[in-house]
Amino acid sequence: MEKKILLIARELTSDEMRKADSLRTAQMTAIGELAAGVAHEVNNPITGIINYAQLLLDDSGKKFPAG
Repeated sequence: MEKKILLIARELTSDEMRKADSLRTAQMTAIGELAAGVAHEVNNPITGIINYAQLLLDDSGKKFPAG
């Protein structure tokens, strides 16, 4: 069985183009906010772990290179 596709194309009006651009901008903003939230949630526990490890190193009296 052969599949057929019908494609209809037309020019968008300037109002439709503005709406499409606005929607794309809103979608990109939402993705950016989501990425920032995820990065924040991952970074918080890691910072605590690094700080606690530094306290342990400071208490041990051993000197390790920074970084």
